Amino acid sequence: MIAIRHLTGNSGLELVTPFYEEQAKRPGLRAEDLFFVAQKDDKVVGCFRFCFEENTSVLRSMVLHSDYRRHGIGTALLLNFETYLNEHQVRKTYCLPYAHLESFYGQIGFELVAESTTPLFLQLRLADYRQNPEKFICMVRH
Repeated sequence: MIAIRHLTGNSGLELVTPFYEEQAKRPGLRAEDLFFVAQKDDKVVGCFRFCFEENTSVLRSMVLHSDYRRHGIGTALLLNFETYLNEHQVRKTYCLPYAHLESFYGQIGFELVAESTTPLFLQLRLADYRQNPEKFICMVRH
């Protein structure tokens, strides 16, 4: 059974940093981020972080363990996040996912938006992401 937890601070960092590194992801994690962590038998199998940057809420870096992809864990994390946003009345949250994940994030109301309508720091991040051969898009949930 998969359990989803919300963690912040050093306890969150201590748990998720090794997972991100194991999955060959450049974490850039911060103690003030809120981590949504999926665990199976105390093993991290998926995670993403939710943070506020420049007074803007941003969904960042969803990562699933390669052995647990296509098992519904990403969707479970995303639905858990939707509940969190609704319960905390968080509005206007951005994400910069791979283009092929548009419908995935659309499940909870994220919509494609023009890059020029996003905050400048996200436009700059997207420009940096363009060094990656995969295409990224800008999405927002109101």
